Amino acid sequence: MSGKLKNERHFPAQMLMCSELIYTDMDAYRSLWTFLATKHDLVGNITIAKVPRDDPAPLVLLEPRLLRTNVEVEGSWWRIVDIKGALEARSYSTALGDTLTLAVDDDERLAPWNIGELSVSLLLTACVD
Repeated sequence: MSGKLKNERHFPAQMLMCSELIYTDMDAYRSLWTFLATKHDLVGNITIAKVPRDDPAPLVLLEPRLLRTNVEVEGSWWRIVDIKGALEARSYSTALGDTLTLAVDDDERLAPWNIGELSVSLLLTACVD
């Protein structure tokens, strides 16, 4: 079971702002909510900024009617698991014909094999006016 609260901040008027609830399974999800409910019992409102539409809160919480949602932006976050393979799967062209070197870092260490420098050969193409 693994989960974490990201950027937990307390505000006046018994409010708690959390930028993200990150969990790996439902046990971790429930544990995070239990932590919020029991360790912050004087908090009247908890706001979590980044919540997907399919968040399981309505199915897990005892009083789902107390949830209020405000969806401002819908979107997807993608993580390239094999950066080298993704770069090699397509071709790149430029009028200069050169090599592009990318420095890749993964702060969360979810794909450590991607960390380092990757070079991409750019194909020389003729410029047509």
